[in-house]
Amino acid sequence: MAVLGIRWDCDRDALLYQVEPKGPACHTGSRTCFGTKAFSLQELHDVIRARKQSGDASSYTARLLKDGALLGEKIREEADELVKARTKSEVAWEAADVMYFTLVRMATAGVTPADVLRELKRRNRIKTVRA
Repeated sequence: MAVLGIRWDCDRDALLYQVEPKGPACHTGSRTCFGTKAFSLQELHDVIRARKQSGDASSYTARLLKDGALLGEKIREEADELVKARTKSEVAWEAADVMYFTLVRMATAGVTPADVLRELKRRNRIKTVRA
């Protein structure tokens, strides 16, 4: 496990550790020892990465990982559908598609969700004035 950062809370009586696990966190092989079954973008990224490594040709994800043109077409198609979505459920559905295909594209370049969050954090720190 790599420690990425440590922060105090507002009254400095607790610490928040941000870590990057190397494999399961629990001795039982589970993702967590706390029994929650939360699903994260990191977890989906890990599934996509596993499909990339397995090379299973029957997997649609593996096909997308190998066919950059198809992946690009799907990203453009789903982004357009997201823009056109009107209801909350339509936006959620299309956003999920865009995020999945984006995670596949990220996997082709070795980019992780943590890399994207670091970039967003970096951008948040930039103070610019836009006309």
